[in-house]
Amino acid sequence: MAKKNTIWFEFGIQVSDKRCINARAKVWSKLFGQYKQQYEMLPHYAIEIFWLTQISNNMIKIKCDNNVFQRIYICFDSLRKGFLPGCRPFISLDGCFLKGSFRGQLLAVMGRDGNNQMYPVAWAAVESEQTNSWSWFLQLLADDLGTVDGRDFTLMSNEQKGLLNAIQNVWPGAQQRSCARHVYANIRTLHGAVEIRKCFWLIAKSSTTRRYEKSIEQMKKISILAVEDLLKRHPERWCRAFFGVGSSCDSVDNNMVEVFNAYILVSRHKPIISMLEDVRETI
Repeated sequence: MAKKNTIWFEFGIQVSDKRCINARAKVWSKLFGQYKQQYEMLPHYAIEIFWLTQISNNMIKIKCDNNVFQRIYICFDSLRKGFLPGCRPFISLDGCFLKGSFRGQLLAVMGRDGNNQMYPVAWAAVESEQTNSWSWFLQLLADDLGTVDGRDFTLMSNEQKGLLNAIQNVWPGAQQRSCARHVYANIRTLHGAVEIRKCFWLIAKSSTTRRYEKSIEQMKKISILAVEDLLKRHPERWCRAFFGVGSSCDSVDNNMVEVFNAYILVSRHKPIISMLEDVRETI
């Protein structure tokens, strides 16, 4: 199977890679449906969701361009009602690739409950991860959460450029945080010493400005260039010493939403309705 036209002695047959791929595609479509057909069924799927839950306040928004599907946004009323009074005003944002025939991105919003556990809020399938799609997603989220500029919320992201621009446009009043793991990944490519890694996490998790300054001085003994580079990356967004108390959360990474993305990894290969159903049933 490793090479094309290799004889499978175990079965006594000879099959090309192309034939195997085509056979797999046929089996996949029988199990989970056809990709194109499920896009055509999305309006019926939205109606079915309303009927199934018997709650008219669920938000399911579909956007098309000349009758061609672009985006779908989903936020269940029960999730919204649980998040607003019962969770921290802290939101993690991220996107991941869809692996089906038509590709695209799945955007997700994760909150944290009082026990510091993952709490899904809303998600959307969009054409690509850019400023326009993020702005559309964040505006619908703002409407659902009843905020005009996000003033009462803290947003955590991986500093994706399109997302940062969208936050400035739609949630300008929100406090912004950057995932420390993402910041370190950029630092590591330029200053990849083990000692730098230890100092970085001491800096990121410093709970007071005094500990922050002490850790900075410790890193200077290893590399002044690394410190200069680090200070250009807005420490107030990823260092615990500078976080406000309003978020009730001192997290320095974006692990919650990344765990969600990994949890639905297999579902991201499926046609869109099958994927959305996996997400709904899981949540």
